[in-house]
Amino acid sequence: MDRLQRRDAPGALVADEDLPVVARLAIEIRSDGSRTVARGAMVDAASGTEAAIRVEAGSLVELAAKLPAVMAQAMAHTVAQAARDVGRRVAAIPLRLFRRPRAPSRTRG
Repeated sequence: MDRLQRRDAPGALVADEDLPVVARLAIEIRSDGSRTVARGAMVDAASGTEAAIRVEAGSLVELAAKLPAVMAQAMAHTVAQAARDVGRRVAAIPLRLFRRPRAPSRTRG
């Protein structure tokens, strides 16, 4: 459902239990009338990798225009960090586990 709904509309807050959680996002927006700041964090559920989000703008409309690009950067950061973590885990595996076993040597007698 890609549209705004009233919170009290039927089915507005239906849980999608069949879908796994892949990321969590929390953003706080503050404004004093002259500037608007959004800050928060995005967490990749699979790897636990976190990325901070901070956007400053002159108005809420400007913030809404900037926020998707910053969220995409945060997601790219979490994906890159998860890939680095996987790379470190693979690098920690002893190389001898990847070698083909040698055929037994035959001795002539």
